[in-house]
Amino acid sequence: MSTNVSNWLKAINLFQYAKQFQNNDIAGNQLFQLTDTDLINIGVTSLGHRIRILNAARELPKPDIQASSPQAVDYLTERRQLTVMFCDLADSTRLANILDPEDLREVFRAYQATAAEVIERYDGHIAQYLGDGLLVYFGYPIAHEDDAIRAAHTALELPESIRELNKQLAEKFNISLSLRIGISTGDVIVGQIGEHHSSEVLATGTTPNEAAHYQQLADLNSNVISHNTRELIGDHFNICEVEKNENQPQSLTKYRIIGKRTTESRFIASQTNSNALMIGRDNQLNQLRSMWASAAEGKSNAVIVQGEAGIGKSRIVQALIDSLHKEKYHRIVYQCSPYHIDTPLYPAIHHLNYTAQIKTTDSDFNKGQKLDSLIDRTSTESDHAKELLTELLEFSNDNK
Repeated sequence: MSTNVSNWLKAINLFQYAKQFQNNDIAGNQLFQLTDTDLINIGVTSLGHRIRILNAARELPKPDIQASSPQAVDYLTERRQLTVMFCDLADSTRLANILDPEDLREVFRAYQATAAEVIERYDGHIAQYLGDGLLVYFGYPIAHEDDAIRAAHTALELPESIRELNKQLAEKFNISLSLRIGISTGDVIVGQIGEHHSSEVLATGTTPNEAAHYQQLADLNSNVISHNTRELIGDHFNICEVEKNENQPQSLTKYRIIGKRTTESRFIASQTNSNALMIGRDNQLNQLRSMWASAAEGKSNAVIVQGEAGIGKSRIVQALIDSLHKEKYHRIVYQCSPYHIDTPLYPAIHHLNYTAQIKTTDSDFNKGQKLDSLIDRTSTESDHAKELLTELLEFSNDNK
């Protein structure tokens, strides 16, 4: 029996959000799947209210799907594209041999909590805790247009988070943890597996098996991804081939994500075909060109391009930029990111890194030199600017 959302919100004294839940078609049997990001997206801005909603939702009984009810099973069974990550602790057998069972449990729980924090940051869903392994879905229960990219970010940040955890584990248990990560993307069937209270919602198909296999091929604290995943993440990351066999098709080539790539915007990084035609946007593009011509004559203009996600807002702006290739102007791009909602100044940080050509793999010394060079070219108060911007970019600059 599904929970009445309005009555439930009344019961927890948060009925003022009933309209947001109704406008976003959130049903009672979906409440337990809500995440903090979901609540922010529908307009629940108060952190305290979000915590209260999530805690209350976790206490709700999950839908009881009976094996004898084909209608209920069909409701939860669907075919969809999924990016699957398999994350496994390396050398866990050795840990079991040297640690007391209670200490081993504490280590595993710390590892799982650390990994879950990173995974949830990118809206991943931990489908199973498999002892020392994690089976993670990106694209279920909530799908995003960039699920493969979210999985790639997670694959890079998980080892970094475990390295931080290792500082604590080294002091307490004199051990350190290492990971191997495999990622694959493909079509799966997601549905109920098992019966009654022992059932789980899992994905079936070759994709989960491929992710588990790729995890076994990965180096310590590294990853291996499929060709499909590599195609979907575009130029957001620096990629290298893990193994190349001239006799096998390209679709079987495996890759490793090395690091994040700094590009001017997410749209440019995601373009797989820069020559693709834009159809049906002539009127809007002509309006933008007219506004540009007016601005070029000294009349200040501001334009807001509105539309649903994926409708082509970034594409039409890029088309305007492409049409101005013969014009002389200076372009500054500030773009928000769904992955950095807790960093209000992220657009400025990204722009500075891009303009100064700072890479994530640069040492603090090299970052400092690049930032100093940018500031010296553009600021008359360089010493004060270096101190402020070094703090903003969060690295140590001995030259400031």
